[in-house]
Amino acid sequence: MESLNVGKGEIINIGTGTNYSMLQIADMIGGKWKFVDPRQGETHETLADNSKAKELLGWEPHVTFEEGIRELKKLHGLV
Repeated sequence: MESLNVGKGEIINIGTGTNYSMLQIADMIGGKWKFVDPRQGETHETLADNSKAKELLGWEPHVTFEEGIRELKKLHGLV
């Protein structure tokens, strides 16, 4: 928010730079799931190109996606 390098309407993705399928994410979260008909416009990939975040903000991920999911599950008492 304080960077002087942004503020011109840029879209900046924040992510780990690793792609995961929806099934992989469902398995990480756990619990029951079922397939539903895909809706138009829904994402099929989870890869966030965070190169602008690195370039403009000097930001890089310090936690893997898997670690983040584990921490969220702990935080919400799901493990």
